[in-house]
Formats: sequence, structure tokens, C-alpha cells
Amino acid sequence: MSSGRTLKVGTEVTPSNLAKNLLISAAEALPTNLSTARIIITAGEIKTNTTASTQTMYAPCVLPPNVTIKKVQIHGNRGTTAGALAFTFYRLTTGGSATNIATKSSTLTGWQTLSSSAMNELASSGRRYLTEVKMKGGPGVQGPVHFQFVNISYVMPSYDRGY
Repeated sequence: MSSGRTLKVGTEVTPSNLAKNLLISAAEALPTNLSTARIIITAGEIKTNTTASTQTMYAPCVLPPNVTIKKVQIHGNRGTTAGALAFTFYRLTTGGSATNIATKSSTLTGWQTLSSSAMNELASSGRRYLTEVKMKGGPGVQGPVHFQFVNISYVMPSYDRGY
């Protein structure tokens, strides 16, 4: 390098986004009503303990500000076609309003990952997020519906923004 040039260390010519994932285990989710919840909490998952009603779980999603949410997924098992597994991802504001950002229902049986469509949701200050997971068990030994985790894929512009 010639003496007339200055070397800059640690800079990028074109900035890029850093891809991250937030994994929320089923153990962090709460039922909507503790007095009527019909669930079994085991190592690493929640499963239904009834075929009579839909069990709803809420998983709060704490995201750093200034990141962009790209995709939301849940992982679970729908044992039979009589069972149901679905999620809705909500944006919550400080004023208390909830906006549905993504919804996905299972159409298959067995272990699966349900994924939202691609999105570009900016997690700005004053916004919070919540994933609602709905499970309804089917009959028989294969009847229980299992929920293991929520995975939120997001990007951040650099390490000095967000956390």
C-alpha cells in the first residue's frame, strides 16, 4: 500500500443486515384461562388433554427495537385430521390494540413447522408482539396435538442497533 492511502479497518463498503432468530419454547407460553386449561406440560412441549374444546396458548415475543421481522413459525404435531393446530401473530400497541399480522393453520398430520408468509414488519418503539397458538385434540392415542416452539426470524441493520 502506498503512503498516500489511508487504510480503514472494520468498515464495510455496502452494509448488510444481520439475520437472527428468536426461539420461544412452549414452556414460556401461557394458557388463556388457567381454570379451564386442559393441557399437559412435558419436557419441551405442551399437548392437549381433551377433544372437547380448543386450547389457546399465548407466547409473548420480546423483540429488540429497530429490527425487521421476516417470518414467524411454530413447530408442533397434529396427530389426526380431527385435531387442529394453528397460530396467529399479533402486533400490540401501547394503547392496547392488537393487529393480526400473520395466520397459519395446519392442513397435514404429523410433526411439522407452520410458517407465515414473508413479511417486513418493523419492530419500532412502543410495539410488542404475541403469538397465539390454538390446539384441538383428536380422538385416540394419536389424538393429542403438540406444540414445541415459536421461531421468529428477523434482521437487524447492525450490532449497534437493537440488541
